[in-house]
Amino acid sequence: MGYSPVKHTLVRYFPRIFALIPRKRLAMFPLALPLLENKAGLEIGGPSPLFRRWNQPLPIYDRVGTLDNCDFAWDTTWASHSGDYLYSPRKKPGKTFFSEGFDLSEIAQSSYDFVLS
Repeated sequence: MGYSPVKHTLVRYFPRIFALIPRKRLAMFPLALPLLENKAGLEIGGPSPLFRRWNQPLPIYDRVGTLDNCDFAWDTTWASHSGDYLYSPRKKPGKTFFSEGFDLSEIAQSSYDFVLS
């Protein structure tokens, strides 16, 4: 693998970008929860730390019914994926689709209640 200016830039600036994310639960969490709780979702990219733990801005992974994932490749700079999407140790794994986020044609229309990105 050669040098990739895009990967280099992402790795270089990620700590600064991550610092902008709030470290406590968002006030709108109670409004978002009824839209997600026990429902089927699709996450574009991920898993995302801000959805994971109770002390993060939107800790929804343990509250959703099911969650599948869509990522553009098996291996990216930030993650290696498998066919199973392990978003929560308390939940049955979802499945992973490999496709660009702008082309979800392989996913049946109206098959999810919500989308995370």
